[in-house]
Amino acid sequence: MADTYTGPLVGDGVNPTQVPVAQGFRDSEVYSSGVKAIDAVISDQPAHAVGVDVHDSGSGNVQLILYDNASAASGTAIFKSPVLAAGASLNFNLDNVRCENGIYADIAGTAPEYIVRYRR
Repeated sequence: MADTYTGPLVGDGVNPTQVPVAQGFRDSEVYSSGVKAIDAVISDQPAHAVGVDVHDSGSGNVQLILYDNASAASGTAIFKSPVLAAGASLNFNLDNVRCENGIYADIAGTAPEYIVRYRR
């Protein structure tokens, strides 16, 4: 039986679901950024983006963009969420998108929250 990861906010954010660990990764453990509300370096080394949760706890207009970059909101955008309405939440499976330089998260909006899951 394959190893599984049952971290927080996998699935609906309340009841974690089991996700099979992918084979062939240098480190097959899935890491979490933890809950973030500001722009942040998610990984400062090459990584695979696995998934993201985005929530707007304010008045709307939250949008998250992930970049293949270890230190700034520049370079290749690997993910761009739709603009969320007030109170909306979305969960995205990023299917192990390769980020050669690292992962940087750029968030906009009045009361954003997000979590990025990734492998190294």
